[in-house]
Amino acid sequence: MEMDSLGNIGVVGQSTDLTLVSSSLNTFVGLFENTGFNFTWVREFTVATHGVINPHLVFKADNTQLVAMISSNPLTLVILSTLDGTLLA
Repeated sequence: MEMDSLGNIGVVGQSTDLTLVSSSLNTFVGLFENTGFNFTWVREFTVATHGVINPHLVFKADNTQLVAMISSNPLTLVILSTLDGTLLA
């Protein structure tokens, strides 16, 4: 979990909650708005983590991008737009 300078909260992890992800244990990255407990967006990824996930997040200084390491084995990084979760890289 990481907070940007506006109070928005980025999260990354795995879930078995099928209202959040489409397949059990898919990895997800999401953004909570600073005004409540609603997700602004959630993106999920199917990554072979071999049962090990050590996620890390960091916001770009201007809060326009969220960089997430969603797996360390194999190393998997994603860069997402904070506006709508669009995968940028």
